[in-house]
Amino acid sequence: MTSEMVSPRGATAPRTTTWQDWGFLWLVWVWACALGMGVGLLLCQLMSGPLPSTPISLMTNFVGGVIVGTTTGFAQWLVLRGFFPRERWWLLASTFAWAIAWEAGWTLQEMMDNLAGWVLGWATIGAMVGLVQGIMLSRHFRRGGWWLVANILGYAMGGAVAGLVFDITFDIMSVVGASRTGMIIAMGGMVLGPGIVYGIITGGVLVWMVRGGGKGKRPSRDRDGAASA
Repeated sequence: MTSEMVSPRGATAPRTTTWQDWGFLWLVWVWACALGMGVGLLLCQLMSGPLPSTPISLMTNFVGGVIVGTTTGFAQWLVLRGFFPRERWWLLASTFAWAIAWEAGWTLQEMMDNLAGWVLGWATIGAMVGLVQGIMLSRHFRRGGWWLVANILGYAMGGAVAGLVFDITFDIMSVVGASRTGMIIAMGGMVLGPGIVYGIITGGVLVWMVRGGGKGKRPSRDRDGAASA
């Protein structure tokens, strides 16, 4: 397929892309989200305590949101800067959105204190962060508006996986006894689960969005000349 890719200087030039190229973009995005979000969530856990039910102050939640937003936003920007290098507000906007969303999402999660709370809390984060990022992406891509939907779904599913791993692990430990291995698994699910699942879902949407073309540009075309869906 042939598509227009954005050069580091912002100019566009046609180049031939293959499914391997799109697959590489998806894989890099998944890794960026997993590592960026994972580092941020790990720092939050070290700062606030090992259990999600630990009482956390408003300021701690805000700082936690800033931390996760900064690490996640920076990792995402490293991938996206090749497509809109002049967009300097991605990191700042993502950090601000995360700071507000983290407080709302974590409050819902603590109030409900069950798997539904994990899903609803993370979906709330996805809605707030996705709205801000979607507005920015819509300035560059025709399909940028779908980023909000992708974020809600990605974060909700990621929260569900994290909640399931955490609950199942602690249910098992309540029967067989607590262990270091069990704690590592529970923490791993909380720290890595959301970013991996989110990256898998939004990575697919990112590829679809980029293939759809930028504002004022034609969508990418397959070798037979048919435009991509």
